[in-house]
Amino acid sequence: MPDLLPPAPELVTPLAILDRLVVPGTRLQLEWRPGGGISNAEIASPVIVARGALAGPVLCLVAGIHGDEINGVEIVRRIAHSVDPTRLSGTVIGVPIVNVFGYSRGTRYLPDRRDLNRYFPGSRHGSIASRIANGFSRTSCGTATCWWISTPAASTAATCRRCAPT
Repeated sequence: MPDLLPPAPELVTPLAILDRLVVPGTRLQLEWRPGGGISNAEIASPVIVARGALAGPVLCLVAGIHGDEINGVEIVRRIAHSVDPTRLSGTVIGVPIVNVFGYSRGTRYLPDRRDLNRYFPGSRHGSIASRIANGFSRTSCGTATCWWISTPAASTAATCRRCAPT
């Protein structure tokens, strides 16, 4: 006998991230604090979570891993805020600035001159860069992430000989 009813849609449960629950069909802006032992007054980074009303994969968009690569910051921010969670299948997590220390100083590096991009997924017991990478991997995009897309760009200090004024 053929099935008369279509299969029931997969149940979408709230997403637990950064000690909060994001319910299906909503967007929530959270804060991630990098930690790593740099200071007690660590700078918070926004984390925009659009939890779709329908089941699907989790996509994490990140920018600002190099503090002087600023193009991706606005791209990730705009995408994360423009997604309609009521029509979304899955979840989009947008983290416009991962290296808040480098971003606030306009430099590629962390205060200890390490390149954060070289330390993922990191370690709880390593250098400052390694601890920040580990904290980010464990808390912001989390283990539920199916896809992680970084948005590198030319740094603000980069110059092109062909394009540079003479």
